Amino acid sequence: MTPAIPLAAILAGGKSRRMGRDKARLEFLGVPLIERVRRVATAVAQKVIVVGGAGYLADKGVPTVPDRFPGASALGGVATALGWAREKLGPGTWVLCLACDLPLVRPELLSLLWDLRDEAQVVVPRVEAGYEPLVAL
Repeated sequence: MTPAIPLAAILAGGKSRRMGRDKARLEFLGVPLIERVRRVATAVAQKVIVVGGAGYLADKGVPTVPDRFPGASALGGVATALGWAREKLGPGTWVLCLACDLPLVRPELLSLLWDLRDEAQVVVPRVEAGYEPLVAL
Protein backbone atom coordinates (compact mmCIF):
# COMPACT_ATOMS: atom_id res chain seq x y z
CA MET A 1 0.00 0.00 0.00
CA THR A 2 1.27 3.50 -0.87
CA PRO A 3 1.92 5.73 2.14
CA ALA A 4 -0.67 8.49 2.45
CA ILE A 5 1.36 11.57 3.37
CA PRO A 6 2.84 13.21 0.25
CA LEU A 7 6.08 14.49 1.82
CA ALA A 8 7.97 14.15 5.09
CA ALA A 9 10.69 16.71 5.80
CA ILE A 10 13.24 15.81 8.46
CA LEU A 11 14.59 19.04 9.94
CA ALA A 12 18.33 18.72 10.56
CA GLY A 13 19.73 22.21 10.07
CA GLY A 14 20.41 23.17 13.67
CA LYS A 15 23.87 23.71 15.10
CA SER A 16 23.28 21.54 18.21
CA ARG A 17 24.88 24.23 20.38
CA ARG A 18 23.31 22.98 23.61
CA MET A 19 24.30 19.38 22.87
CA GLY A 20 27.87 20.29 21.99
CA ARG A 21 27.86 17.79 19.13
CA ASP A 22 25.79 16.77 16.13
CA LYS A 23 22.51 15.52 17.59
CA ALA A 24 21.30 14.00 14.31
CA ARG A 25 24.12 11.46 14.54
CA LEU A 26 23.70 10.72 18.25
CA GLU A 27 22.73 7.11 18.76
CA PHE A 28 19.73 5.79 20.65
CA LEU A 29 19.84 2.03 21.20
CA GLY A 30 22.61 1.78 18.62
CA VAL A 31 20.86 3.70 15.81
CA PRO A 32 21.47 7.37 14.91
CA LEU A 33 18.51 9.60 15.81
CA ILE A 34 18.04 10.79 12.24
CA GLU A 35 17.96 7.20 10.94
CA ARG A 36 15.21 6.32 13.43
CA VAL A 37 13.15 9.29 12.20
CA ARG A 38 13.83 8.31 8.56
CA ARG A 39 12.48 4.82 9.15
CA VAL A 40 9.22 6.14 10.59
CA ALA A 41 8.89 8.86 7.92
CA THR A 42 9.43 6.30 5.15
CA ALA A 43 6.62 4.18 6.58
CA VAL A 44 4.05 6.98 6.32
CA ALA A 45 5.23 9.30 3.52
CA GLN A 46 5.54 8.91 -0.23
CA LYS A 47 8.73 11.01 -0.32
CA VAL A 48 11.23 11.96 2.38
CA ILE A 49 13.73 14.84 2.35
CA VAL A 50 16.22 16.19 4.86
CA VAL A 51 16.24 19.96 5.30
CA GLY A 52 19.68 21.31 6.17
CA GLY A 53 22.40 19.15 7.58
CA ALA A 54 25.33 17.55 5.85
CA GLY A 55 23.88 14.94 3.53
CA TYR A 56 23.01 12.79 6.52
CA LEU A 57 20.92 10.20 4.68
CA ALA A 58 22.41 10.41 1.19
CA ASP A 59 23.52 6.78 1.51
CA LYS A 60 19.83 5.88 1.95
CA GLY A 61 18.80 7.82 -1.17
CA VAL A 62 17.20 10.65 0.81
CA PRO A 63 17.86 14.04 -0.81
CA THR A 64 19.13 16.96 1.23
CA VAL A 65 17.51 20.35 0.64
CA PRO A 66 19.68 23.30 1.72
CA ASP A 67 18.09 25.41 4.43
CA ARG A 68 16.99 28.69 2.80
CA PHE A 69 17.08 30.43 6.17
CA PRO A 70 20.17 29.18 8.02
CA GLY A 71 20.31 30.36 11.60
CA ALA A 72 16.56 31.06 11.69
CA SER A 73 15.80 28.14 14.03
CA ALA A 74 13.54 25.25 13.13
CA LEU A 75 11.00 27.66 11.68
CA GLY A 76 13.43 28.35 8.83
CA GLY A 77 13.54 24.62 8.13
CA VAL A 78 9.75 24.41 8.09
CA ALA A 79 9.58 27.36 5.66
CA THR A 80 12.22 25.70 3.46
CA ALA A 81 10.27 22.41 3.41
CA LEU A 82 7.01 24.15 2.52
CA GLY A 83 8.69 26.14 -0.26
CA TRP A 84 10.35 23.02 -1.67
CA ALA A 85 7.05 21.14 -1.63
CA ARG A 86 5.29 23.98 -3.43
CA GLU A 87 8.00 24.17 -6.12
CA LYS A 88 8.49 20.44 -6.66
CA LEU A 89 5.11 18.90 -5.82
CA GLY A 90 2.67 21.76 -6.34
CA PRO A 91 0.70 24.24 -4.24
CA GLY A 92 -1.35 22.79 -1.41
CA THR A 93 0.89 19.75 -0.88
CA TRP A 94 0.76 18.54 2.71
CA VAL A 95 4.16 18.34 4.41
CA LEU A 96 4.91 16.37 7.55
CA CYS A 97 7.67 18.22 9.43
CA LEU A 98 9.73 16.17 11.87
CA ALA A 99 12.69 17.19 14.01
CA CYS A 100 15.68 14.91 13.50
CA ASP A 101 15.90 14.07 17.21
CA LEU A 102 12.67 12.15 17.85
CA PRO A 103 13.77 8.58 18.60
CA LEU A 104 10.39 7.50 19.95
CA VAL A 105 8.01 8.98 17.38
CA ARG A 106 5.63 6.29 16.10
CA PRO A 107 4.06 5.84 12.67
CA GLU A 108 0.66 5.50 14.36
CA LEU A 109 0.89 9.07 15.67
CA LEU A 110 1.85 10.40 12.24
CA SER A 111 -0.98 8.49 10.57
CA LEU A 112 -3.39 9.92 13.15
CA LEU A 113 -2.23 13.45 12.30
CA TRP A 114 -2.92 12.68 8.64
CA ASP A 115 -6.39 11.39 9.47
CA LEU A 116 -7.16 14.60 11.40
CA ARG A 117 -6.26 16.97 8.56
CA ASP A 118 -9.79 17.35 7.12
CA GLU A 119 -10.97 20.95 7.33
CA ALA A 120 -7.63 22.09 8.77
CA GLN A 121 -4.70 24.03 7.39
CA VAL A 122 -2.26 22.60 9.93
CA VAL A 123 -2.32 19.70 12.37
CA VAL A 124 -0.13 20.09 15.46
CA PRO A 125 -0.26 17.76 18.47
CA ARG A 126 -0.80 19.33 21.87
CA VAL A 127 0.42 17.77 25.09
CA GLU A 128 0.29 18.98 28.68
CA ALA A 129 3.42 21.09 28.17
CA GLY A 130 2.06 22.75 25.02
CA TYR A 131 2.18 22.30 21.26
CA GLU A 132 4.66 20.09 19.40
CA PRO A 133 5.30 22.05 16.17
CA LEU A 134 8.17 19.80 15.08
CA VAL A 135 5.86 16.81 14.71
CA ALA A 136 3.25 18.48 12.56
CA LEU A 137 1.48 18.63 9.22
